[in-house]
Amino acid sequence: MYEAYREWCDRTGERRETQTKFGMAMRERGFEKKSKADGVHYIGIGLRSDRTLSDPDEASPTETNAF
Repeated sequence: MYEAYREWCDRTGERRETQTKFGMAMRERGFEKKSKADGVHYIGIGLRSDRTLSDPDEASPTETNAF
């Protein structure tokens, strides 16, 4: 999830938080972190794959309450 957030920040010119701050923000919002062989997963949240973004601002973290 952090990788998608980082890519969004790079695309839109937003200042990105560190992975540590990202994780803290996720925990503050009640998402439980699970470490697995393929990386870190947060329980109860995911990335949408049901729409194509023509405007990168359409999927802002503020809109999805990520930060």
